[in-house]
Order: sequence, then structure tokens, then C-alpha cells
Amino acid sequence: MALNWFNKLKTGLSKSASKVGGALASVTGKKTVDQLTLDDIEDQLILADLGIEASARITKKIKDQKFELNDKKEITPQDITETVASEIEEILLPCELSLFDNITAKPHVLFLAGVNGSGKQLLLVRLQSSLGCKINLLYWPRLTHLELQLWNN
Repeated sequence: MALNWFNKLKTGLSKSASKVGGALASVTGKKTVDQLTLDDIEDQLILADLGIEASARITKKIKDQKFELNDKKEITPQDITETVASEIEEILLPCELSLFDNITAKPHVLFLAGVNGSGKQLLLVRLQSSLGCKINLLYWPRLTHLELQLWNN
């Protein structure tokens, strides 16, 4: 069941990525970015669940960006990708929080979840060595939705 859900998630994300990639690729090879192309990019970003505000902000950044043209006087894929990536980073940067600032409660509980092989234990070892604290690991191989709700409460 979990594998089926993961496959659906992977398929959905790959569809979103290909739509966004296709929209961004439509800019490459052009000398300027016209309004029709910007509208298409914004639509694809919204369809990829980036949200209306973020999509509008990204397309505005593309519109305002002065691209350096290549030898053929065209916009390169790398330029458009870097512009989008830098704007996404600017959007996400203010949301970044440290999990370890202002820790007053002892013990501090951190809940990690992920598929097998995703690096949960490695992350804990690195946290323990960088923070110089003791980490107790509770392994729960199969949590049901009800168990997660109980754990959360």
C-alpha cells in the first residue's frame, strides 16, 4: 500500500516537474520573453502547486530579468532556470527556521519520518555530533494514522 502511494506521489511530482520544465523551455531560444509565454509559465507553476502568489512573483522576476543572450542572441535554459531557482530561494528563505534555537524543554522531541534508505539515522548521528548532545532513538516501523495522532497529542 505504501509503495502504491509513493508511486502515485512520484508520478504526480514528475508530471508537475515536466510541465514546469516545458514551460521554462518555451522561453529558451527566444530573444525576449513575451506576455503569452509569461502567462503560460505562470499557469504551469500554478498547476504544479506553487500557488498563485509565488507563481506571479516568479513570472514577474522572469519579466524583469535582463537576460544575457548567447552567441545566437537567444535566452539559454541555464539563465531561465537560475532565475526561477533564485526567486524560489528568496521566497523560501524567510520561512527557514532552526529546530534548535531557544530550546527550553527537556527532553526535546524531534519526530523524523521517511521511507527506508532516506537518511533518517544518518541525520540523527550528524545532529548528535554537531550539537554535542545525546540522542535517544525510538524506532517505530509501522505507524498507523491513529498512532500518529496519539503520538502527536
